Amino acid sequence: GQKVWVHCVVNARVSAFVYHYLRYVQGLDDDAARTELLRKWLPQMDDVWREFLALPRDLILGEG
Repeated sequence: GQKVWVHCVVNARVSAFVYHYLRYVQGLDDDAARTELLRKWLPQMDDVWREFLALPRDLILGEG
């Protein structure tokens, strides 16, 4: 129930966290949750972050 400020120097990695928030907390579909910043970062994103984006809801929300 608390607000959390998420930040990174280049504002790229934070977009991955915002994506999960929009998907799993706000209930947006995949396309709607992909912000413009995330779309710009995707072409150069490394495998670690691609795997992070693919994590299922239960792992992100700590339900599993």
